[in-house]
Amino acid sequence: MAKTVANVNNFRSDNERSYGFSAALSANQAAKEYGANRANLFYLITLIERHGIEILDTGYTNYSVEFKEKAIRRVLFNHEAADQVSLELGLSSRGMIYNWIRKYKEDGHNVINHKKGRPAHEGQRQIKDLKQKNLRLTVENEFVKKLNALVSQRTRDQQHKK
Repeated sequence: MAKTVANVNNFRSDNERSYGFSAALSANQAAKEYGANRANLFYLITLIERHGIEILDTGYTNYSVEFKEKAIRRVLFNHEAADQVSLELGLSSRGMIYNWIRKYKEDGHNVINHKKGRPAHEGQRQIKDLKQKNLRLTVENEFVKKLNALVSQRTRDQQHKK
């Protein structure tokens, strides 16, 4: 994937300098020469035509559950083409919406923002749970000690009053 992105970026920068993106190479030739997926290259070219070259300079975007749900509904319930919806929304990859739909179906037709990164190892999770339990028990122990001190003080005060 990284190689493909680098190749497309090389294609982009070479042709921006030389041809202002009306490249001498056809998209099919460019895909073959740079080892890029032809459909992805066509998607990127269409994305640039619609949103401008700056669309490729945007960094990582964390899309909201509502945004994803609207996009998924357009494809599944309004029967719009997934690539068309992706282009209109300016998604950097045509595969994003397909991933959202797959996860939507896997999660019982619910849109869930999945946590990024690797899950914690079981040992780390146990240590975290034990630390939380230890903290809770320490607080409970301190509370019981203070309560016991208060009861003892009250008992002594009542004995002195007699």
